Amino acid sequence: MADKRIFRLETGIGLLLSVLAFQVSGEPLRLTTGVDSRFSDNVRRAPAGRETADIEHRLDLGLAYQSDPSRCNLSLAGDFGYAVWQRSSFDPKLYTSLDANGDCELADNLVWRLTDTLQNVTRNTQAVTTPNNIIRKNVVRTGPEYTIRPSQRDRVLLSAQYEVSRYSRSNGQLNRVPGSDRVIGSVAWRRLFSKTFNGGLSLSTNRARFVTGAQIDRNTASLTFAERRRLTQLDGSLGVSKATFGTGEAQRNTTAVVGELRLKRSLTSSADLYVDASRELTDPTSTFDSRYAGFAFNQQKTGVVRVLAVRVGLVKRFSGGSSVDASVKADRSRYLQSNYGEDRNSIDITATRVVNERLSADAFASFGNRRYTTENRTDRLMSVSTGLTYRVGRQVNLAGHVGRTTRRSDTTGPEYNENWILLSLDYQFL
Repeated sequence: MADKRIFRLETGIGLLLSVLAFQVSGEPLRLTTGVDSRFSDNVRRAPAGRETADIEHRLDLGLAYQSDPSRCNLSLAGDFGYAVWQRSSFDPKLYTSLDANGDCELADNLVWRLTDTLQNVTRNTQAVTTPNNIIRKNVVRTGPEYTIRPSQRDRVLLSAQYEVSRYSRSNGQLNRVPGSDRVIGSVAWRRLFSKTFNGGLSLSTNRARFVTGAQIDRNTASLTFAERRRLTQLDGSLGVSKATFGTGEAQRNTTAVVGELRLKRSLTSSADLYVDASRELTDPTSTFDSRYAGFAFNQQKTGVVRVLAVRVGLVKRFSGGSSVDASVKADRSRYLQSNYGEDRNSIDITATRVVNERLSADAFASFGNRRYTTENRTDRLMSVSTGLTYRVGRQVNLAGHVGRTTRRSDTTGPEYNENWILLSLDYQFL
């Protein structure tokens, strides 16, 4: 019953955020809708000789909103889709994603914050990604922040947050994957040392309780820094985190060096270099996977996870709106209670070309590998696609794409080849 009440609470919070979009002034709510059909010659991503062809038909609704700066602020972006398969390869599925951030100034220096992150995640990262291996993850966080200003150069931020993480299937039923409830408290001091540089100290405590009854307590102390120049933005942290997990005689402690680094450098007026890296002690119910695109927890594992995510990329813009985005990604996960580990590496390239005012072309290529340490297994993945988008009018886009995805394993891992064709029609409401 408690889980059902929390699930209804999360749904209510999502609806509340949507309603608030109409209560605060700002940009008009942007709505888009679309239909697409995707043919696959191997919809289940099965080994050679066991392929099944099918067509997925999908209806999408997208929304976006940004309020004007005021005492209460709200940003909202979401996508909701309903899919059916023509030959019933899978049951009908609801796809949902939502990223909502709201805050309201209750008094001078006192702000109440509310965030809701809803995403589709892979349940078992060792298996192929199909609709049957995707579940919905919802993380809601809320609480007050109070700012103290001892001087013009110093700021002290006190924060207390309550967070709920839950999983569900596409039909709304609660899933066997255990969620968590956590309380997060932090104290951060920051000093402006010069016009371009500031630094400080952050202390935080994180108390997570899981639906299964397990618990993880984590304390972290970090030095923080930020540098802002005309062509360079740099900020990050470096510290130590200690996690306690388990109960009774089975209780264990682990300590790790943790930190973050974010760098954006304008090389020229049309080229940017970015670096985004983080090392943390966390758990699969956290929002780490939503903060780093491409990172994935194995949701069948529980407990403390030592994670590392690195993103290095270059964005080049050309005249007329064309662009190229090339990035290198490296992820590492170590599940300390089960001695399970994953390493992921990939090179991704995305290119867009504006042919004329109505027609544009795009292409994507990704080459990577995944290593599962407990099985001494490495899988190699490749994905390529290309397509055209035609703007029929101010509000209507027609697109067509073709692609191929492959997976190979050096041992007994899953292998498959998939070729697909996607046709889509999108409409944006004014």
